[in-house]
Amino acid sequence: MSLSWDPWADGKTKVFASWGRFYDKIFLRSLTLEQGPDSVTRVYQFEPRGVDDYGIPNNRIGKPLFQSPLSMTAVDRSLKTPYSVEGTIGAQREISPEMSVSIRYVTRDYHDQLQDVDVNHRLEIDPATGRPADRIGEAKCDPTCSNNSNGVADLYVENFYFNRILLLGNPNEQTYRGWEFELVRRLHRKWQMEASYTYSIARGDAESYL
Repeated sequence: MSLSWDPWADGKTKVFASWGRFYDKIFLRSLTLEQGPDSVTRVYQFEPRGVDDYGIPNNRIGKPLFQSPLSMTAVDRSLKTPYSVEGTIGAQREISPEMSVSIRYVTRDYHDQLQDVDVNHRLEIDPATGRPADRIGEAKCDPTCSNNSNGVADLYVENFYFNRILLLGNPNEQTYRGWEFELVRRLHRKWQMEASYTYSIARGDAESYL
């Protein structure tokens, strides 16, 4: 929706405003991540000989020391299509023959942006401090063993059969606010000079859901 008005009806001034809602499309690969394969992290012992005990080449990768549980991706069944709401208001004035200046204010709000969140790890709030709990840290034994906090918030696992469970949903939001100033002058032989300046601020949760 848009509106344009010439307040003095002289063809030299224009006041305008517009509003619109724009829907994006969901990239298919965002959904196919749920199909796997699920990933796992392994640490192997270094084998300098380049062969195992049976003489089979192993590219110097020895026996596995440990491996993490599987990490998987899931898609929220109430996933929505991202969209943005844009509004513009401004004015344009011809200050001399063949020269005009304009100013406009632009606002854009992006809603339901995609983001994957690890739902298998959680923070616990310490009721004494109101901040994330830090009870697990470096274990020191001198001569008795004790656990000391290390200044890093603890992550607690919900399901030990999995490592990360990334749930793809719509938790992200982003805002854009901008002022635009423009000068246009028509020249000879179909040439035109245009100069503009934009001051804007954008705030959001993430640039990409990955």
